[in-house]
Amino acid sequence: MEGGQNLKVSKADQDMINRYARGYAKMQEIKKEVGAYTNEIENCEEAENEVMLLDDEDSKAIPMKIGEAFIHMDSEEVDEQLKDATTQAKLNLSIKQKALDKLVVELEGLKKTLYSKFGEAINLDE
Repeated sequence: MEGGQNLKVSKADQDMINRYARGYAKMQEIKKEVGAYTNEIENCEEAENEVMLLDDEDSKAIPMKIGEAFIHMDSEEVDEQLKDATTQAKLNLSIKQKALDKLVVELEGLKKTLYSKFGEAINLDE
């Protein structure tokens, strides 16, 4: 409490602070997931481009990682697997991005409310 100012923190205020803290932690987690899905999409698209560049002989037995094992597939099968993986990653990215956007709006509202009550006595910035 700055300048000898004694602010009362009600149960509702503490609940808001706790909700902000949990939401902030969740936001950081979702941001990591968004980054991972973005990276997965880039990797799949890059792999698709690499498969297109293979000559006929090399495109008959391309090792494709499925789980912990590598399975040899032809270029058409690999292309289909990569397209499916890209589609799924884009869907997951979209879901996570919507959740992140919703969470950011909620956190901004909490932040505004808490700063209006506590001013500089509370720090909610990164």
